[in-house]
Order: sequence, then C-alpha cells, then structure tokens
Amino acid sequence: ASNSFEYYYHTMKDSKNNPISVAISYLTGRYGNTEASLCVSNFCDEWTPKLMCLIGIAAGAPNKIKLGDVIIPRTVIDVTLKEYSKGSFSNNLAETYTINPDLERMLKSHPAFNQMLTDFSITDHPIGSDNTLIKDSTYFEKYLFPVSTACRGCEMESAGFVRACQIEEDVPWIVFRGISDFGDNKSDEYQSQAAYNTS
Repeated sequence: ASNSFEYYYHTMKDSKNNPISVAISYLTGRYGNTEASLCVSNFCDEWTPKLMCLIGIAAGAPNKIKLGDVIIPRTVIDVTLKEYSKGSFSNNLAETYTINPDLERMLKSHPAFNQMLTDFSITDHPIGSDNTLIKDSTYFEKYLFPVSTACRGCEMESAGFVRACQIEEDVPWIVFRGISDFGDNKSDEYQSQAAYNTS
C-alpha cells in the first residue's frame, strides 16, 4: 500500500463460480472515529470497494443486552459532537446514519437474525459512537439514552467509518459489534469471544 495502513487481499469464488475480492485493513496503536475515517478514505482510494464492513467490539447497555451478543445496527448514532452548557455536556447535536434498505432486507432474511444462537443473540438495535472510552456504565443513562433509549451499545469508530463511506461515493456499509463489557469493567475476558461472535 502507498500509505501507512496495512491491507490483506484475497480473491475467492462464489456459489456460481464468480470471483469475489476481499480486502481487509485494521487500526493499530490508535483508535477512534477520526482514525477510522482516515482508514476508510485511504481504503476507498486504494480499492474502490462495493461494500464496506466494520467488525469489532463495543460496550453494551447494562440490563439491555448480554455479553457476547452481536449488534448489526440499523442505525448508527454519532454523538461525537456535543453541546456544553451550564456545567455539563449534552448530545443535542447527535446525528444518525441508517443502513442501506436493500442491505437491511438481506440481513433480516437470514434465519439467525433476531434469534438466539448457541450462546449469543443478533440484534439490529441502534448503536452509539463517541470519542470516549467508557469506564462508567452510567454513560448510557446520562448521554446515550437521552438521544435514543433503543441503543444497546456504544463504541469509538462507527460514526467516522460510516461518514467516510458516505463521502466516498456513498459506499454501502454494515457494522458488526460484539458486546465485550458493560462500560464498567475493561477486562479482556470477553473481548476475544465478542470479536469471534462478530465473525
């Protein structure tokens, strides 16, 4: 690659023997919506993708989702832009991004969608995206639920990822997030399992 991002590339055949090319990149060392946006921009310049997927982990809303569950959000809520007034922040300036309707129909036609699998469930509830590493689960009540009580998780890359996909000729996108914690315990115990479930 001609930039600082690394890529892995592979071509395979589908059921009709048509070639499908897959390119993978990842964030190393730094993370957040800005870094995700830069990665997508470089990725699109390098490969001209037909579909972009973001796979990773997220903090889950306590008592609303289980560890290991997977969110494939219909809506990503961008809460990176905040309003500060009277000594506190609010997310009155939040923006929402919604998945392509054709992709949504395709996902929901899969028999595993919204059903309990062996040990985890898949849902399409909204997910929040901020530039904040959550280490206190009250974040959801204070900052995310006032925007949408339907939110089931929050992470740090989806907003930048989706926004960059829109700018880059409106490339269709899908986000997969496995719940690794509830924002109050950053143990690595469930990170691997949550990441595995998204795959």
